[in-house]
Amino acid sequence: MTDKGLEDIVKHPTRSKSETRKGILHLYELSFNEGLEYLKHNTNLLQTPIVLDDNKLLVGYNSEEIRKYLPQKYRRYHLEKCQ
Repeated sequence: MTDKGLEDIVKHPTRSKSETRKGILHLYELSFNEGLEYLKHNTNLLQTPIVLDDNKLLVGYNSEEIRKYLPQKYRRYHLEKCQ
């Protein structure tokens, strides 16, 4: 679902505090499986939210993209209510 693996779901090191940046850089040195284990214990390194569907992945908040995960019925109702 991602092109870059774990790099797509963790925070950006350049936009993070020193402590978080160190954790992210350490994560990049690990194998994929070691990285998953590390993230289980260091969830603060993950971007939020992470939204999954059958064939879609959204990492980080994007108001336009997140609408894709709402049922069409709900989107229509909300649109009608706002007009």
